[in-house]
Amino acid sequence: MMAAMDVKDKKAVRDSLLQWLYAYLFAKSEEGEAAKPRGEEVLFGGMESRKAASFHTAISLLEGRMGEIEAYIQRTFTGSFRELHLVEQALIYLCVFELTVLKTDKKLVISEGLRLSDKYASQNFDKKLHAYVDSLE
Repeated sequence: MMAAMDVKDKKAVRDSLLQWLYAYLFAKSEEGEAAKPRGEEVLFGGMESRKAASFHTAISLLEGRMGEIEAYIQRTFTGSFRELHLVEQALIYLCVFELTVLKTDKKLVISEGLRLSDKYASQNFDKKLHAYVDSLE
């Protein structure tokens, strides 16, 4: 899906996927059930066509697998997942999606997860994220 893109573009798509997941989880927490985030076109409409196509392909895959990803997290995450901040939950969803659905190399998933964690999550979350993703098969 993202193989033909350069590293900078892949990072931009990951950032956008994280934002989409955050909006998805926020809508789910507010309404009690999952709802497609509103304003997706406004948030990501300025992307170059190649990035936008990769982003929309990833969103389609992600939407179709949300139940599977949620079940995977419930089976594998130790501790209280719901006590994490929404952006931290979104990071875990993104890492699980990349690892299990996109079959991205675990080292790259950890590296990108840590990059996004440094950018968006609380100070000590990076250690928890690294340990969790490293424990996954």
